[in-house]
Amino acid sequence: NPDRRRRAYSSALGIYTAGCGLRNVYMSWGAPEYLYMLLVLNQTDLPEEALFMIRYQRCLALTRPGGAYRQLMSEMDKSLLPLLAAFQGLIAYKRVQLPSEALQGDQLITYYDKLIAQYLGEEKLFW
Repeated sequence: NPDRRRRAYSSALGIYTAGCGLRNVYMSWGAPEYLYMLLVLNQTDLPEEALFMIRYQRCLALTRPGGAYRQLMSEMDKSLLPLLAAFQGLIAYKRVQLPSEALQGDQLITYYDKLIAQYLGEEKLFW
């Protein structure tokens, strides 16, 4: 790798500074990052904590003991780690039998349409 000789990349933190915050770190994911960007672009009413959980839900290294990226985290990032860990536990794939009273069909669509309207409004979304 020719970058190994570049000073900016050969330090412990690479191109970043300690405590710069995860929002300033280039990371690559799929659907969670896309959803995060969609929500931000459309000026969602979701609180910053919710956006943090959406964006970093699949970055399991953040919540593991001695987790990666700690040196780069801001104080806010660190304060949200317990919440992120709890969220990751909730969204872990589990096969369960839905109760008979669970919403289905049009009721389910209506429920989610109301949530979308509440947090994104009724306007067309920017993609």
